[in-house]
Amino acid sequence: MALKKAILEKAVAKYEPLVAEGKTEEVVKAEITKDEKGYDEEAVNEIYAALTTEAQPEVKKVKPVYKVTSRFRDKTDKKTWYEKGTDVSHFEADRLELLVKREMVKVE
Repeated sequence: MALKKAILEKAVAKYEPLVAEGKTEEVVKAEITKDEKGYDEEAVNEIYAALTTEAQPEVKKVKPVYKVTSRFRDKTDKKTWYEKGTDVSHFEADRLELLVKREMVKVE
């Protein structure tokens, strides 16, 4: 049975310093087990999971930007030219790979 949100938040606040100090999982779980509330193994694991999830900063995935370095014409529409500095990140991955290899596009 999952802990109530308020109880979980209090436990996280109480044991967060141990994680911040770099204590091992075993040490942190042992301290949680000793708590006066008498958490069972499932609750200890839930609290530890919340501690380690919150301790990890969110990593934003940034898509690379592909910019033209050497002017070139579109391979299918010969009337379209891609000028230096144009963002062509919308191209398919294999096309971008080829253009980077040919040094016509760079990754920023």
